[in-house]
Amino acid sequence: MLEQIANAITFYAFYIDTKVGKAALTVTTDVYRNGTIVVTAGSATEVGGGLYSYQLASGSVTVEGVYIAIFKTATTSVDQQHLASAYLIGTAGIEYLDAAMTSRLASASYTVAPTASANASQVRTELTTELARIDVATSTRATPAQVATELGTYDAPTKAELDSGLAALNDPTAAAISDAVWDEATADHATVGSTGAAITAAGAGGDPWATTLPGSYTTGQAGATIGNIVDNVWSRTPRTLTQSAASVVAVVSGSNITAHRGDSLNFSLTGLGSLANRTKLWWTVKTGTSVADSASTIQVEETAGLLYLNGAAGTAINGTLTVDDEALGNISGTLKAVDMTSLGVGDYVYDVQMLTAAGAVTTVTDGLFSVPADITRTIT
Repeated sequence: MLEQIANAITFYAFYIDTKVGKAALTVTTDVYRNGTIVVTAGSATEVGGGLYSYQLASGSVTVEGVYIAIFKTATTSVDQQHLASAYLIGTAGIEYLDAAMTSRLASASYTVAPTASANASQVRTELTTELARIDVATSTRATPAQVATELGTYDAPTKAELDSGLAALNDPTAAAISDAVWDEATADHATVGSTGAAITAAGAGGDPWATTLPGSYTTGQAGATIGNIVDNVWSRTPRTLTQSAASVVAVVSGSNITAHRGDSLNFSLTGLGSLANRTKLWWTVKTGTSVADSASTIQVEETAGLLYLNGAAGTAINGTLTVDDEALGNISGTLKAVDMTSLGVGDYVYDVQMLTAAGAVTTVTDGLFSVPADITRTIT
């Protein structure tokens, strides 16, 4: 922003917490003038909705240059605790913007803009000229005799003549147009890609339901697959379903995990990509993305076990996170029933995050973690 010397300047900063303006913060301000601090920990004023301001008095705006304010807050939940705002004071001729033109350039070197009175006079002159052309006597353009002659030579059609002309048009009906389209010879419309060519090709193909299957179709073609369905069904080895219908439903659906409160949790996630060169692997469940790790609903680390449960230190052996296939990124996790019992019913968010030896941090998957209510609460 720009301002002149000896004028007060107001700096602004906007704080955000999870994409929303953060109100009710305690914010202080340090102000630097050309690199030298002139205000330390000044109290900023909350404007509203996450916007804060600090005004530097005119007595401190004494020299031209760059004035920078650093807004600071100790609240860690905001996206950025320190924010900068800058003013350019009196540099590059800012102080001369409101100077009279005559003080900067001799009148002989430029054309003075016309005054309002001169502009009005010119408009009146132009209007007078144009209006004089509008109200000129009709007699100067055509005599009554000339007008009468032209009108006399015009022979307007009678109603009978109009009706006869319209009847001769013989507009076809909608039905006639439809019949003409469907009666067109397909041979006259054989251009590749046209509807006529497609209809002709379909007709030449005959009745597909009269084709014997599998016939000449080979393995992998639809004709062979359909033709061999019956044989394939009866040649299969009989199989017996050995689990209840309820247990067929997987605990993992896509990237979302569902686990009843109080049940022992066993889940698997596959195809997450290579997990090579990792030094740590975490599985974390929270009520929201802004929650600190120490307040996690569940956090399990591959080598350390259960770190946190409902925001408190967990019993390490009660939770596991195991890499089943490092190259493919297949993992599995468990949590004992005694810990699942302590969870609140509802929907949570989770992710799996990896730290490599090179210091790279990667979120390999995330999704919803849902805990529906249990009916039987006894676990012993």
